[in-house]
Amino acid sequence: MKIFRLFMVVAFVSAMFSANAQSDRLTGQSYNIVMVDENGGDEIMDVLTVNNSEINSKTFSKGSFQENGSEFTASFSKSGGETVTMNGTIDGVTIHGQITSTRNGQTTTFAFRGLTSEEWNRIQQMKEDAK
Repeated sequence: MKIFRLFMVVAFVSAMFSANAQSDRLTGQSYNIVMVDENGGDEIMDVLTVNNSEINSKTFSKGSFQENGSEFTASFSKSGGETVTMNGTIDGVTIHGQITSTRNGQTTTFAFRGLTSEEWNRIQQMKEDAK
């Protein structure tokens, strides 16, 4: 019985360190993304920055951030009652997913794709150097 209790304590502590390592993995990470309304329209550029359980967006301001492995959900509340939910996947340097914005009962859906800001800037520099 003592060994079982010890095993449970070790498993619990390991799980806590693993969960903290996942959130810490993205803390301070920035992503440059491009959004487009799924019904058409102009592309919108944005920069997302993750800080533990918060996410900052130039377009949507500050929101909550939850990560589950490579999947994530971010929620934003804007003035005027608009709510924005972002669901996506982070895979290495890439990020992609869907954004749902609801205002006055009207829902707009956007698709988004992007890269870490570091990778985005590296590619932009390569393009510039190729000119």
